Amino acid sequence: MVARKNPLRIYITTASFTKDTKFHEDLLMMQTMLSGEATDNPRWFGLLYGLDTQDDWKDAAVWAKANPMHGITVFEEAIQARAEEARHKPATLNEFLCKTLNVFVSANSAWIDRSHWDECAAPKDEREPEAVFIGFDLAATRDLNAVCTLKRYSEDDYFAEWKFFLPEDGLNHVPQHYQDIFRNACDSGILHLTQGNVMDDREISDYIREQSSKYDPKEIGYDAYNAASLIARLHDQAMPVKKVGQGMAVLSNPSKHLEKLILGKNIKHDGNPFLGWQLSNAEVYEDVNGNIKIRKNEADKSAKVDGIIALIIAMHCSLDHPVDHGGYGFRTF
Repeated sequence: MVARKNPLRIYITTASFTKDTKFHEDLLMMQTMLSGEATDNPRWFGLLYGLDTQDDWKDAAVWAKANPMHGITVFEEAIQARAEEARHKPATLNEFLCKTLNVFVSANSAWIDRSHWDECAAPKDEREPEAVFIGFDLAATRDLNAVCTLKRYSEDDYFAEWKFFLPEDGLNHVPQHYQDIFRNACDSGILHLTQGNVMDDREISDYIREQSSKYDPKEIGYDAYNAASLIARLHDQAMPVKKVGQGMAVLSNPSKHLEKLILGKNIKHDGNPFLGWQLSNAEVYEDVNGNIKIRKNEADKSAKVDGIIALIIAMHCSLDHPVDHGGYGFRTF
């Protein structure tokens, strides 16, 4: 419940914490008064129910702090069910923190906890894949470009590998706190720096041709943004390219399928931390119909998710080409 009255401003908040920006600023002002960082204002009265900063949201003993009607109209069994869902499905964590524990969070939700991703790391698979798909995501002239090669062995058995491209001048525009991440990526070989201050997409097309000669992909998916000249060259080589729209209706299904594969440890990768960092930057936006779209954390413009988007594009192509079990739909013996 929220009540506002002037000239005396009264705020009473429980676990229906609003995301309204002005309200959030006022609450921060009250918090600074409580901590002694700001002088008391006799025209303000605030009553806040929420967790303390050191509290672990998974600890049932702290839930009553944010729910003054705990055990009366808000029952622990219901909170426990929501907490269990947030524990196993990170996309619901922010909603649980906001709506149940009165913790102010951004409007977007974390997609997949990095620990699930790290558990999918495995040695390179030397088996012959049933099918291979390539997805790539091109960025602005001085930004990161990503190519994902997705090897499919069965409906729930994948291995993904990546190559990134960045103009060497673009490295100078990476914030200082991310410099080590990019330099380690260069040292590992997953990130290739191209000469000059703008991206020469011929190196990307050469890499895609090299991967195609090695794996003979069924389909090469791409985001049309900044891809015209590269696509023209791939068309000239008669490669199976396909434009993959970036709308929610197109990307929701492959994103959900990929989430299922990651949580089930059914998609492997080599564990390069450059991808782990990008996955930790990924947020999920969900519409009223339950469709989702993965995007980077808008609060950090320098965060990158290009490799994750390239993987989703490749997964879209995979879902468009189901595994051929033979037998024309009948069981074979």
